[in-house]
Parts: sequence; C-alpha cells; structure tokens
Amino acid sequence: SLGSPLFLEVGPGQTLTRLAHLSTRAHSNALVLSSMRHPQEDADDVRVLLASLGRAWLSGAPISWDAVHPTPPRRVLLPTYPYERQRFWVEPGRASLSSLADPLRKQPHVADWFYLPSWKRSLPPRAASSSPRRCLVFLDALGLASSLVSRLEALGHSVFTVSPGSEYQRSGPRSFTLNPALGGDYERLLTALQVQEQPLDTVVHCWSVTADERAARDEREHFEHTQERGYYSLLFLAHALDTLGGHTPLRIEVVSNRLCDITALEPAQPEKATLLGPCKVIPQEYAHLASRCIDIVLPEGGVSPSSALVGQLVAELEADAADPVVAYRGNQRWVQAYEQLRLEAAALPGPTLRQHGMYLITGGLGGVGLLLAEHLARTVQARLVLVGRTGLPSREHWPEWLSQHPSEDPTCQRIRKVQELEALGAEVLVLSADVAHLDAMRAALAQATGRFGPLHGVIHAAGITHGTSIFSPLRDVGRPESELQFQPKAHGLYVLDTLLRDSALDFCVLLSSNASVLGGLGFVAYSAANLFVDAFAARQNKRGGTPWISTNWDGWQVQQPEPRAQVRTSMDRYTMTAPEALDAFQRILTRGLGCGQLVVSTGDLQARLALWLQRDAALPGTAEAAASAPHARPHLKTPYAAPATPIEKELALIWQELLGVEQVGLHDNFFELGGHSLLGTRVASRLREVFQVTLPLRSLFQSPTVGQLATLVEEHLAEQVDPEALAELEQLSPDELKALLDAGT
Repeated sequence: SLGSPLFLEVGPGQTLTRLAHLSTRAHSNALVLSSMRHPQEDADDVRVLLASLGRAWLSGAPISWDAVHPTPPRRVLLPTYPYERQRFWVEPGRASLSSLADPLRKQPHVADWFYLPSWKRSLPPRAASSSPRRCLVFLDALGLASSLVSRLEALGHSVFTVSPGSEYQRSGPRSFTLNPALGGDYERLLTALQVQEQPLDTVVHCWSVTADERAARDEREHFEHTQERGYYSLLFLAHALDTLGGHTPLRIEVVSNRLCDITALEPAQPEKATLLGPCKVIPQEYAHLASRCIDIVLPEGGVSPSSALVGQLVAELEADAADPVVAYRGNQRWVQAYEQLRLEAAALPGPTLRQHGMYLITGGLGGVGLLLAEHLARTVQARLVLVGRTGLPSREHWPEWLSQHPSEDPTCQRIRKVQELEALGAEVLVLSADVAHLDAMRAALAQATGRFGPLHGVIHAAGITHGTSIFSPLRDVGRPESELQFQPKAHGLYVLDTLLRDSALDFCVLLSSNASVLGGLGFVAYSAANLFVDAFAARQNKRGGTPWISTNWDGWQVQQPEPRAQVRTSMDRYTMTAPEALDAFQRILTRGLGCGQLVVSTGDLQARLALWLQRDAALPGTAEAAASAPHARPHLKTPYAAPATPIEKELALIWQELLGVEQVGLHDNFFELGGHSLLGTRVASRLREVFQVTLPLRSLFQSPTVGQLATLVEEHLAEQVDPEALAELEQLSPDELKALLDAGT
C-alpha cells in the first residue's frame, strides 16, 4: 500500500536488517529499518527508535501518534525573534579567499575532483632580511654544502657543520660528526649548540645530495641507506628539536638531487621521495618550524658545483620563500603545481576492463579492496585474486565458521562478501600472502595463473591504515612505525615489479593517498610511504610497456569502520561515499591511465594546499584570519556556560584567540566553533607554553570542549607534583602552610 517495500526489525541487534538489505537490492526504493541500535553502536536507544519511526512516517506508513505520545499535546509558546543588531557588512579592502562561500568545502561533482601534478616556471625569490643568520649545515660528500658554507660565511652568517660518521663527536670549534642511524646523536648535537649565545634559525640539510649509488646495492639495501640519510635523519632532527623544547622560529631547508623529475626524462630516485613527508608534516605539527625541499642537478663527472648554483641556494636561504618544493634546472626555477583536469563519466566501462578478465588485488580483503572487487564483479564478472596477509579459512570450513561466530566477526563479514562477489558472477580466489615477501607472492601468483590463466591487471591496495604508524604525533614515530608503512608501500612494490616485469598487463593501478600531497597531522610515515608510491609509478612508466598509475585519494567510506573512526578530524568532510569512490575509479580506468599520477581531491585542491602547505592567512580557519576578524559566538547546540577555574579561563582565552570567537563557553566544541587539525597543533603548542604540559593531538579530538580539556590539563599537572613533597605538605597545619605561602617558599 506504500508503493515500496518497508521492513522493520523489532528487537535487539540488526542482523535481520542486514539480511533484508541484501535481499532487497533489486528494489532501490525499499526501506529497511531497525528498532534498536547495533550492540557496538554508541547511540541512545530512544533516539534510534524515534529516527526509524520518523523515516517510516516520511515513507507514508500510518503511525498511531496517540500510542507514541500517550499524554495529550499542549501548546508551547516560543520566544519571539531576537533582533541582535549585529553588523554583517563586508568591510572594504578585506576581499580575500575568506569572503568566498567556504573554499574548503567538498565539491559536489565527481568530474571536478581530478588534478594532474605538474611543474611551472617561477621567478627567483625576493630577498628578505639581510641580517646575519646562525646556520647548521649537514655536509654532503660531493662538496656542494662545503661551497655553500664558504659563501654563507663570506656574507657574514655564522655557520656550524655536521658530517655523517660512526659516532658523535665534536671535531672542531664549529664542526661535529654524528651517526645518522642514532637518534640520540641529534639531541647531543643540538644540546651542544644550545649553550651558545644565540639559537639556530636555519638548518640546511644536504645529506640527500648524493652520487648515483643504485648499482652498488640491491633495491632493498639502497632504500634503507637512502632513508638513513634522508627520511630518518629529518625525523630524528625533529625528535631532537621537540625534546629540547623552545619555540624560536627555525627553518629547515632540505637540499637534494635526483628527487624531482621536471621533464619526465630525468633519472629521479623514488627512494628519495620519502623525505618530502617530514618536509610537509614538520611545520604542520610544530607551528614555529618551517621546512621545504630544494632539488638541484649537480655537474657530471665529479665537477665542483658551479658558483651560480651556490648563489641560487644562498638566495633561497635568504629569501624565506614559502614554496614547499622548489627545483633548479640551470638558471630556471621551478615549483610544483597541480592542474585541474575534468574527467567526465563514460557511458560504458570501456575497453580497459575485460569481460571475465583476471585481476589481482593486493589488500584484497580490506574495505577498499573488497569494494573494488565488487565493482569488477558487477561490471565485468571478473576472475578475482584477492591477496591479503590473513586470508580466509578453507572453503569447506566456511559453513562451520559462519555458524559458530557472530555476524560482526571480521572473518564472517569477509566470507559473506566473497559469497556476494560470486553471486554477482565473479570467480574468486582468496590467497594469504604478504605483498612484501617475494617468495610468498611468487607462489600466490603461480597459483592464480594456474587456475585462471594470464593476468590482465593489478590493483595495489595494500597498506596500513590503523595502529601506531598512523595518526600518531611525529615525536612518537620512529623506525618500527615507519617500517610498518614502508613494508606494503615500498617493499611491496619492489616485489610486484620483480614478478610483473616481463608481463604485458592492461594496467597496474596503485592506490596512494592525498597525504603525499598535503601531509597531515600524525601522517609523517604514511605520507612518506605514499610519496614513494607516486614516485615509483613515475619511474615505471619511463620503462614503457604496462601503464602504471598512482592515484591519490581522500578517505573512502567503506562498510568496515576504521578503529580510529571515533576520532574526528578536519579531513572527514572530504570522505567519499562508496558510489562516489567507484565512480571516480572507473573514470580513471577509462580516461586517466596515461597520466602516470592523478590526484583525486573532493575539495578544492588549491585551497587545501594554501591552508596546509603555504599557511595562507587569508583562508578561513587559520589563526591569522581569526585574529583579524573576531566574530560573535555562533548558535550552538549547547548553551553558554562561563569557564570557572583559572585553567578553564586560560583555555577559553586561547581558543578565543585562535578561533576568532569573542566568547567561548565551558562546553563549546572546538570543531563546532570552526576548529580543525591544523589549529589543533596551535592549541597543543600553547598548552606547552602556558602550562608546561604536553598532550598528544588526539586529546583534542577525544576531549573537544574547554571543560574536558581543562580536566586533562589538571590531571597532567597533578602527575608532575612530587609525591614526597605533597606528603610533607599534607602533614603541615594550616598555620604552617600560611607561613610558607607568606614567605613565598
């Protein structure tokens, strides 16, 4: 009678609701509701029930409202409209990006989400202050940094140098040696420099200026050696700066060669791309630090660097330019750019996907891998090889497993998903193998081709998206966390390259992340690993044959919730729904394979780059914009409650300053007031300044109100109290305590 099916599950849990969803896929208008929340869902049961009741009523179902509201309704007088007499005129001369209707919002059309990485010519940097600087220069073995030191000293700058060695030592009045693999050596170095009268204001890191050493080592060994002098060196430097504290502005200028490929013909090394991760994330997590990368080309044959090249570097160091990545090629200065590329949807899947084609998906049992598998099953009834580290029980044990485990069990969910794929017409082979292990992957590929025949395409979706290696402050990320990211992203690609080098495939699609483009709080290792993926795809395409493409994505909304789903971030607004993600993926397969790399950004990428990498003060949501245009407290769900304790009042003042809100209440939510992750780092920095308390950034996500954050601060301050001194104070009488206070003791 309603015109479309309506199903309501009565009772606890949502097992029948899910079964009904599976059974009603043919009815796009079917409505399936549950009367109670999922056992693992943190929601109010009454709200869940009323929400389902409302949706049923909207669909046309007759509702007995007398049963819902047994007491008679009564008229409620609402307050009249308050005329607050506030001005909302746009002030003259203030036109900027902040006057737009939120340039950081999610774009509504999928066709507008695609960007092509490129390079563009740039003018030389404009000279800034000529005041003497205090520099620390990491010396390379090819003489570039030594020439740079001589030029800086001739210009009146104070320079200290550090060289790689087997152990830390002070080798001269202004020179040091340290072991690049030992994080403690960096702290000892900075501690020695701290005793000088003036703090450092510039670090020039040249350890990634190297000769071509690939022929002398195998790929894995070359990768490890490159990280030690590049990625890990920058990571340990940031750790040392964090440990020693201080908030004096400091610039970290990273000089490299063979990193950027401007012409698509240069011998760039993907192993060096990882150092861009710390370059992007360090200034995002530490407001007083700035960092960027300058890529150069050295003369061939061991010839000394030209005077012009050294002059270009000096000009960059004295200019304080904001470009996050700069490349010099001769007299030309290049900066990285991203050009928007509109990809329209195709009416058909296109020739890239073959009917009943054989496709291997690494990370195939993850949420994204299974979503892509469903797309291939639905569109071309593919023969699918799903490779994962855990795998599934043997097929003969599936009925037993399903009967003995709850529906929420991850293995049950994966088994049912594979069954759904087969119901769509696909043939599915699930194999257990670590993509970073060559022998295991060779055996898996042999088993797959033995069953299905030749391979037609590969989707590399393996990666780590939870645990300590992601969404952790930079200070908590070391070798173990970084290796977790490098295993599937870097070593996994070495394995795939070895196994597929002689295969003629239709495509090899690598799933990367926009963290490689934008960085991100807690993403230093994740960003570095995905930067390697992007650079590796570019290198593979120079060899010809199989087209490789790295695709950078925002978050995918998949069925399996991520363990950090409770933590709210400013990236949540850009998450793609499953249909949106698959739509974008199909457009790339149909029209974008020849690009080598495509960035899929659901928000305006230029605005996001300006906020996250260039710290554009004109953008809404920056501390500078907030300070220049404070506004009244918005209408929030929570009523205003004045902060009471000194800590609460101080926190409210910090928020008012950073958010540009004239009045912040005790229970106001940081994110509802316009806060985001980047501003969260400013809050954490101010907490260290004001209270000498260091809280992880996730504390702000888990305790997003002034009251909740004040409680955390109080708890950390209490932990810093000497228990013996506290016990002595508790033994004193009121008169003795008063005497101590009066004496100022």
